[in-house]
Amino acid sequence: IAGIAQVHQERLAAIKDHPAVGEVRQIGSIAAVELKAGDAGYFSNLKPLLSRFYIEHGVVLRPLGNVVYILPPYCITREELNRVHDVVAASLELVQQRSQNAALEARAMQA
Repeated sequence: IAGIAQVHQERLAAIKDHPAVGEVRQIGSIAAVELKAGDAGYFSNLKPLLSRFYIEHGVVLRPLGNVVYILPPYCITREELNRVHDVVAASLELVQQRSQNAALEARAMQA
């Protein structure tokens, strides 16, 4: 459990300042990444987008709205857990791109 917590701590510290991240938190072997979203909450439109992204990248994670929880089994290896965090980090670019596209669309509608 301490090994899982250590990987979470290291990897969350690496993404906490990403523009798409609102907050990271951890308690023991449970990590959470709250993503910035215009429709933040359980019914955020990020949920289906992220679910699809994670499955396509071979990781089973179930985002709860705009929050991604990482709850690995205790038998996970360091390499496997780092792979999960790699995919979560990659998804941040998708979220940021979606946010930028939404901002551009909003500006275009105002013009």
